[in-house]
Amino acid sequence: MPEAPKDKVTHQQYLDARAELNDLISRKKIVDRNLAGLENSIYAFEGSYLEDTQHGGNIIRGFDGYINTKADKSRVKYAESDRLFSMSSTTFTKASNSIEE
Repeated sequence: MPEAPKDKVTHQQYLDARAELNDLISRKKIVDRNLAGLENSIYAFEGSYLEDTQHGGNIIRGFDGYINTKADKSRVKYAESDRLFSMSSTTFTKASNSIEE
């Protein structure tokens, strides 16, 4: 059996720890909301970039459109897999769920 702690926690220490935990949880929620906002902004800017550069070229698909004057203008816009920056984030899935809600 585990030994009981030698120093007993007072009721005031418990209340202080509980208040600190509540404060940290609320601060984490704020940071999570800010991160989700940044993720959404990156997603939007990336989509805008991919759409604006679909015919000439971009850093994802290359710049053949600038080199080849007969580039295929009917090329598909872009796929979600082209979102290199959004997809590189480990929290993107969580942020993308907030886009849909």
